[in-house]
Amino acid sequence: MNFLKGIDGMKAFRASAMKKAVKKPTKQGLRYSMNDRESTLMKYMSLSTKNTNESQQINYMQGQGQDHEQEHEHQADEQQDNYDNGWNFFERVRKLLSIVRKTASNLIKKVLEIGKKRAENQLDEHELEEVEEEEEQEQEQEQEETTPENDDFTGNTWDPVTTERIASLAPHVQEPATIFINRVEAELGIQLRVMSAHRSFEEQDALYEQGRTTPGKIVTNAQGGESHHNYGLAIDVVIMENGQPVWEPIPENVAQIAQELGFRWGAEWDDPAHFQMGEIPS
Repeated sequence: MNFLKGIDGMKAFRASAMKKAVKKPTKQGLRYSMNDRESTLMKYMSLSTKNTNESQQINYMQGQGQDHEQEHEHQADEQQDNYDNGWNFFERVRKLLSIVRKTASNLIKKVLEIGKKRAENQLDEHELEEVEEEEEQEQEQEQEETTPENDDFTGNTWDPVTTERIASLAPHVQEPATIFINRVEAELGIQLRVMSAHRSFEEQDALYEQGRTTPGKIVTNAQGGESHHNYGLAIDVVIMENGQPVWEPIPENVAQIAQELGFRWGAEWDDPAHFQMGEIPS
């Protein structure tokens, strides 16, 4: 804009000089008028160029100022982000320290309570053992309470043959034997058959002779009157699968149920199929 104004001013100055030149037709006057006009024109052009440079310099400074303001805003944003990150980190550390203090406080309280109880009760090692035994008894009692009642397993068994053979046992052995068979089926999913229950003295003697004077393998070391079977106090069992006997040792979990009911397991003397109760009459 300043440059255009300078051009317009030059035109006006030129027109004015021309008019003056017409009024003064002398050579000297004409020469003076032209020199003056050129000098004035050069001065005006120099002034116009100076104004243009000043305008460009102002624009440049304004641009530099805008860049500086943007850079300042960017630095302010970075400072705010750093502040926010620092504050978040501080909050996390504060929460962590709070949790640590709380945990340490609870631990100290427990230690003090234990120390206080020991100081008050003055428990020695013997008393501590008694307390532990009481806790074990309470746990065993709770387990017994969660175990199904044995009354739920009385009556007949899954196998009529087994039920019939149990009926030959001594009266006080019949119910535990029935419960044993039924609990093993209900709790372990294993079906047992009683192969032998009560056995007469004659049957016992004949079994004793097997492998000795008669063909077959030795299956007993007890003669008539020496076996719990002769008094209805023992049973021999076998696992049944699909109606067929499985000639394998009786598992410990099966024997454990029998032992809970008062039976003694024959595995103690290498006869794992045998379970007996009580002592034979003297």
